[in-house]
Amino acid sequence: MRHDIKTVPGDMSFAEFRRLFPPESTAQVVAVDRDGCYAGLVIVAEAHSTQFAGEAPVRSALRQVHDALLPNMNVQEAVAAFDRTEAEALAVIDSHPSRRVVGILTEAYALRRYSNELERRRREFMGEA
Repeated sequence: MRHDIKTVPGDMSFAEFRRLFPPESTAQVVAVDRDGCYAGLVIVAEAHSTQFAGEAPVRSALRQVHDALLPNMNVQEAVAAFDRTEAEALAVIDSHPSRRVVGILTEAYALRRYSNELERRRREFMGEA
């Protein structure tokens, strides 16, 4: 999980968002509501498409609004969430009641860690540890 996440208020305009996040600056940015709680993910490439008006709020394009991971989830649960949501990244929140963002996890990183752990256990089982 990455803790160095970028967040923006959900009511930020697309024009301001595009100024702060050029197309290849990052893949996604976490949007938060007025209370600082998780609101969803803004996909940077989508935010730069012509379908979104400059002064409209980014909350109109949020993804994974109801989908987030929790810090106590294991990698199998995280991978299952990626399969279910078909997302490339999911926010990690401290709990469902508070929805405070603590990080972001990409599917690629979760799968890499899962694969490494399986390989480590295989070596242990085979006596190669």
